[in-house]
Amino acid sequence: MKDHSSRNVPARKIRYLVLVGLTTGALWLLFHFSSRDESLVPEIREYYDEEEGIRAGLEKEMQQLRELISATDSQTPTTARRDDVSIIQALEKQLSGAQAAAEAQTRAWRAAEERKKSLEYRVAQMEAKKTAVHKAAASTAATPAPTVLEPATPPPVIAQQHSDHDHGHAHDASNQAVFTKPGQDSYFDRHFQRRCAHLQEHEHEQNGKVHVPREHLYAIIGVHSVLQNSQQRNAIRETWAAEAKKLRIPTANGKNDVRLEFVIADHKSDWSASEQATLDAEMRQYEDIVLLPHIDKKHHFTGTTRIWFQRSACFYVPQFLIKVSDDTYVRVPELMEALQKKQQHKLYWGHIHEDVDGHEDVVFNGFRVGKYMPFANGNVYVLSADVVEWLAKAPINLKYFKSEDVSVGMWVHALQLHVQHEPRFTAKVPSDDGWYCRADMLSQPKLSATQMRSYHEKATSGHTPCEK
Repeated sequence: MKDHSSRNVPARKIRYLVLVGLTTGALWLLFHFSSRDESLVPEIREYYDEEEGIRAGLEKEMQQLRELISATDSQTPTTARRDDVSIIQALEKQLSGAQAAAEAQTRAWRAAEERKKSLEYRVAQMEAKKTAVHKAAASTAATPAPTVLEPATPPPVIAQQHSDHDHGHAHDASNQAVFTKPGQDSYFDRHFQRRCAHLQEHEHEQNGKVHVPREHLYAIIGVHSVLQNSQQRNAIRETWAAEAKKLRIPTANGKNDVRLEFVIADHKSDWSASEQATLDAEMRQYEDIVLLPHIDKKHHFTGTTRIWFQRSACFYVPQFLIKVSDDTYVRVPELMEALQKKQQHKLYWGHIHEDVDGHEDVVFNGFRVGKYMPFANGNVYVLSADVVEWLAKAPINLKYFKSEDVSVGMWVHALQLHVQHEPRFTAKVPSDDGWYCRADMLSQPKLSATQMRSYHEKATSGHTPCEK
């Protein structure tokens, strides 16, 4: 029998020296990371790429050794082969330990980064509050009392001018705080404050904004959209949104701005890198997109509306909220003129649908009903600020229905609101001759980007937008 051991001694020595070197490197990694204090976490970021390269190199060399051993199996004595395998297994165990230590340090670095972001957010909040207090003090000391602008005068007796579709009650002018009492700090208020803090933190992470103090506005127009509908958003920006930004509505407190924003639910986990990059570029260019926190897909549109109500109540003090779909053309000046003649409180104004059969189980107080409560079509509807505040604080468990507009109608049905039907929110209506175009239209839903531009061109040239 031939003696193979003497012939393979140099090869085994070389392999042994390589393995010793790898062991030393792995142990050095383990010692290096285990000796780090958490205060040195930022340094890990600097060497993170180097760690990944070392680890990849170790794994590559281990694979080469396995291939070398496999190639020489027929020429290596069984005992020597078993020793080599044992050494490799021990090294693999040590390498696994080093990898686990490196991953633990990476997690520690990420936790430190999160703590850093949280502290930066709190500091930004404190600085914003401090700046606002200084500005208010300087303004009070240096400027005279502002002139109060006269609000738009409503009809003499609003309660008597309700149409047959007004399902509400006469408005009590003395009842300014409809649903809450001054000074109250209920469980729902505290829950709402926590929700506002969460939305504020999300807003700061997205664009660095801190909404302190709350901004007074006449109306917020929220155009609800989705990631893919950039053409619809651009058509709105080029047409009726430009008119909305020019409006100044006289109000009792002198705050007269109309804010328009596109509302999109954050589903980054489902978006590709190119989609995310495109949306980021659009947000930076126009600065009119609100990206709401992640919302359950099952209740996407309803959840988006609910969180938008909460955000609006947290960051602003509007008199009205106007919800619009991104396929809808709106004649904003005419809409605002009509809105100034409406009730300032407890208002729910839209194209009201009544006696609609439910497409799902509708249960209230244990009783099953077969029809939905009256609800405004989701393409356009208006809510007064007090109704929005009630929905935002939600002192009841709100049930999410399949349709967003149905959900809102079901939520507010018990509030004894001024529910006012507005047929002008749909421009084209059926007639004996086919379709009839309303000359006094306020909006038209279900339009493409091209149709929206066509409507606007006709409106600005003195024609009825829906005319052929």
